[in-house]
Amino acid sequence: MAKAKRKPAPASVPAPAPAPETTLSLVVAPTPTADDLAHERNKALREARERALREIAVGGGRNADFALSLIAAIRSGKVSEKQQFHADRLADEFLNPAPALNCLRVMDAYRALPAGMKRFPKMRTVISGVEITLSYTAPNSDKAKPENRGTCAIASGKYGTPESKYYGRIMQDGTFAAGHHLTPEVREWITSLATDAPLVWQY
Repeated sequence: MAKAKRKPAPASVPAPAPAPETTLSLVVAPTPTADDLAHERNKALREARERALREIAVGGGRNADFALSLIAAIRSGKVSEKQQFHADRLADEFLNPAPALNCLRVMDAYRALPAGMKRFPKMRTVISGVEITLSYTAPNSDKAKPENRGTCAIASGKYGTPESKYYGRIMQDGTFAAGHHLTPEVREWITSLATDAPLVWQY
């Protein structure tokens, strides 16, 4: 009986080489500091104010020329502290407009005074040590500009001096047009006169 042939032993297969070790490096972004966040907020605010000034300048309103002069000063790199203050104020007023203020109550009080008065009384208050004056311009005034006749100006200091500040004007229809130096405190006083505060005449 013939012997069965032996099957040849399978060739040995070399074991696979171990995979090379890999090191994963995790890059963690640094946590922004308070200074970083403040810088980003200031940058965003500055850009928003610049856009607001450009919109005011091209809008053709009463502050267009003023905004244009402020833009020119800022671009020149020689903007003064006073100019920067007004640029920020004007832009902020544009971005966050205050509610309209109607002061018809004040205008009606002046119109109720005897006709033909040569000297109209004023209204005054003191805010932070500064005397603020509301004065009426007669409708037939020869010295005033035509657009200012029959209106009320709110200001402090002697006109034409460095201490002089202009807070705004109450127009003939009672609307209030804010001035360059208007502050929240002065606006609050004007609002009180427009609503329920006693109207006290002073000469």
